[in-house]
Amino acid sequence: MTDETRLKNSLMLELKREFPTSHFWRTSGGPYAAPGVPDILGVIAGYAIGIEAKVNARKYGATPTQRAFGKKMIAAGGCWLLADDTTEVVRLLRYWLATRALRMNESCQGLENAVGGQASRLERDENDAAGNDAERKVDLTEAL
Repeated sequence: MTDETRLKNSLMLELKREFPTSHFWRTSGGPYAAPGVPDILGVIAGYAIGIEAKVNARKYGATPTQRAFGKKMIAAGGCWLLADDTTEVVRLLRYWLATRALRMNESCQGLENAVGGQASRLERDENDAAGNDAERKVDLTEAL
């Protein structure tokens, strides 16, 4: 077994242990594989994760094709990591997920405010059209 295979196996075990509700799988190369696909793909909390495993990653790095694939994943909202240490991968994924949760919370708050403003305006229009001056309250949590 090569050092890189041991690293991939170690990453898979650690990812399954640390993120039990996630789904990870190892990819395989070959003539029909897309160029640059990471060694490990997965989904955590609805986010696509790609992990390129390299022994001594700082020295050898990823190929230009692998980096291009990683940039596409990141641009599409996923996460791509070049990994040579399982502990570091788990730490980085936890940090990445935490930042996504904060952004999602902010996005949901912004959506609630936007929908709330929209709903209030529609109700005012309906009340005006009906000649009814009484304001109706909207519970956005039920609407969403």
